[in-house]
This record gives sequence, structure tokens and C-alpha cells, in this order.
Amino acid sequence: RPGLAPDCEITLEANPGTTEYGRFTDLAGAGVNRISLGVQSFDADCLKALGRIHGPAEAHRAIADVKAAGINALNCDLMFGLPGQDMARGLADVETMIAADPGHISYYQLTFEPGTPFAKRPPARADDDTIIDLYEAAGQRLTAAGYSQYEVSAWGGDHVCRHNLHYWRFGDYRAIGAGAHAKITTRDGQIRREARMRWPTGYMQTAGTPRAITEAHTVSTEDARFEALLNGLRLREGITRADYEARTGLAWADLGAHVAPMLDRSLLAMDDQRLKTSPRGWPLLDAILSELV
Repeated sequence: RPGLAPDCEITLEANPGTTEYGRFTDLAGAGVNRISLGVQSFDADCLKALGRIHGPAEAHRAIADVKAAGINALNCDLMFGLPGQDMARGLADVETMIAADPGHISYYQLTFEPGTPFAKRPPARADDDTIIDLYEAAGQRLTAAGYSQYEVSAWGGDHVCRHNLHYWRFGDYRAIGAGAHAKITTRDGQIRREARMRWPTGYMQTAGTPRAITEAHTVSTEDARFEALLNGLRLREGITRADYEARTGLAWADLGAHVAPMLDRSLLAMDDQRLKTSPRGWPLLDAILSELV
């Protein structure tokens, strides 16, 4: 693997319902050293409501298979705010995940994205207050179990996700593969975004040529500032002045003026070297970001 650091993080995403016994051993042999499993829930009724093809047994087996393959860095996705999920069932999911001991947990709320069946016909689920209470109670359980929340939905036990941290800190990345996206800062400080052809067959026929690039544009000053905030404010550590100025080319003082209304309401906290979401603003992050557009 020329060009890669010896300790490069190589993550593969997998769903419990589509994994085969022994496959993770082959992947480990090919260099994969981190797996992200889309468990979503250990509740059979909730999984059925989500339309997942796996059940609790397949989720547990996939977790065991990853560990048996010697892949030590494992993330499991777990969702809350699911159809039919109350406080007790939501916390039962969290306790089951803690017992499974994956080492990293992505804990996030189900959202009804536009154009999806759930958005067109929203299923019944708990009210917003119950969902918030569940999120806070789950956070307490995860903290007590030794997990540390370093991003709004990311809980690190034995590791943090290095590639996620890189783009949350607004770093650059390459696009390799069908449907891949890139963020590249040019020598003159401009930020370029690109997307590759989505369909695998078409991508394989055009890979390495300009025809494989289906989208390309330069990010405006306003968009660069918002993208840095959109990603950085998700982190507990927030945004450092060094990263912001180096990766956007924008002035720290101007950023302070832009976020001043949030500072006045104690939703954000800022000093000469760092901007971050305050404890008061953390549960209101989506609303904060919408106002900063």
C-alpha cells in the first residue's frame, strides 16, 4: 500500500445482515484494521420498523466475528428515537451495546430525511421531550461505562475515529472510488470540492480521467466559514484558531463578529484560541447552526 502511513486507519462499513462468517478474517488480512457495524438496535421490533434485514442475533454474531478476526478497532452504530421505542427500550439498547463492548459507539437520533418513506408517512414514536430525556440518560450510562463523548454522536472507549476527526476539523481528503467526494485546498488557498461518478461500472471505465469527476466547484468564503462551523461545533473540543485560519484563510476576529449573537446568549463560548459549543448550547446545536447559515 504505497503512500500510506504504517499506522493508517483503514475502516470498512458493514451491516450485520450482509456479513459472512470468516469474511472479517479475510478483510483483516487485506489490511482493514477498523470495522463500523450498522447495528442500529438490538430490539427486534425496532429493527423491523426500520426495515433492517438483520435481527439481534445477527448483530451479536457480527460483533463477535469482528473480534475473532483480530480487528481491535470496532465501532457500532446505535440509533434512538425509533418507532415504538420508549425510555425503557431505548436504555435497554444502550445497556446491551455497553455489554457488547465494541470500543466505539456512534449514538444518533433517527431523522426523517426528505424524500424517504418515513418523511412521507412518519411513524409513531416518542415525543421530543422523551427523546431528549433518553439521549441525556444514555449519555450518563455511556460515561459511567468509560466512554467519552468527543463529538455530538461519537463516543470513544478504546479509540476515536481518526478520519472522522480529520473532516470535523475541516481537513482535506481525496476521492477514490465510485461516489466518493473530495475536499482539496489549492496552493493559493482556494477550497475545491469534487465528486466522482456514482455508478461503479461507469466509474471503473473512467477512473483516473477527468470524465470520472461529475461535480467540481470552488467553495465561497461564506460557505467555507459555515462548513468549518458545521463540522467543528459538533466536536466537544470545538474549533481552534490555528485550524480555522489555516484551513479557511479567514480571520478569527471576523468569525467572532459573525457568532456574536450566539455568544451573547451563552450558546457558544469563544476566547482568543478556541470556539466551541457551550453546555447550554449543546442540546440546541441544530438550531444554532441553522441561524449561522
